[in-house]
Order: sequence, then structure tokens, then C-alpha cells
Amino acid sequence: MSPEPQHEAPEPEKPSEPDKRSLGASIQNVSERAVRLVQDEIELAKAELSEKFGKLLKGAGITAVIAVFMFWMIAITLIGLALLANWGFGWDDGQQFWGFFLVAGVLVLLSAIGGLIAFRLFRAGSPPIPSQAIEEAQKFKDSFGAESELPYDPPTYKHAGGDN
Repeated sequence: MSPEPQHEAPEPEKPSEPDKRSLGASIQNVSERAVRLVQDEIELAKAELSEKFGKLLKGAGITAVIAVFMFWMIAITLIGLALLANWGFGWDDGQQFWGFFLVAGVLVLLSAIGGLIAFRLFRAGSPPIPSQAIEEAQKFKDSFGAESELPYDPPTYKHAGGDN
């Protein structure tokens, strides 16, 4: 029998120094991704605000059209109510202004109540803010750890009517 050739075990590779080019490329890649992420967050905030303001503008336009119709409907109804009050209270001596004063007084009372309700609702409402984009920016900031700081503090929005 012929002796089998002995195979030498390959030498284990020595850990080489990290390739400076690949380390630099990795750092540049991370930096580019961070910039891209920040740009995407800005675009998200723009899209959110654009969508919210678009809805507000559409609502305002429809409300303006309704307001014109309601104005004329209310004017005609109030004239009718004033004439009805004048007739109902027997003020039929040619002095129809008493019916108009009565209707005006009721309108002042209803307007005051409606104004107070509207004031409370406006005070409780929050301004349109890009909450999703702010939340994502906070997650991005938190992903770098507690000791890392953004070059700015993200804005915080508070309103008088709630805990937000």
C-alpha cells in the first residue's frame, strides 16, 4: 500500500485590519440614509399639512355657499316672524316695529349662547399640526439613544382646552 498523501490543514486567516474604504463607504451610506430619512419626514409633514389644509379649504368653501342661502332664508323667515308677532299680539295699529324688536331680542339671546359655545369649541380645538411626522421624528431621535441630541428640539404644541 502506498502511503496516502498528507494534506496540510490550511492556516487560519489572520484577522485583517478593517478596510478603510469600506468603513468610509459605510459611514457615507449611513449619512446619506439619515439625510434621506429626514427629507422623507419633511415631505410627510408637508403632505399631512397639505391634506389637512385642503380639507379645511373645501369645508370653508361649502360653508360660504351654505351661508349665502341661509342668510336669505333667515331674512325672509325673520320678516315673517316679526309680522306674525305683530299680528299675534294685536299690535295691528300700523306700528309693526314691535314685532321686529321682539324677534331681534330673541336673536341677540340666541347669538350670545351660540357665541359662548363656539368660543369654547375653538379654545378646545387644536391647531392643525403634522402629528404623524413629529411622532416619526421623535422615534428617529430616540433610535440614536438618550445621549444623542438633534440639532434642534422638535416643536411641541399645546392648546388651552386639553391634555395634548
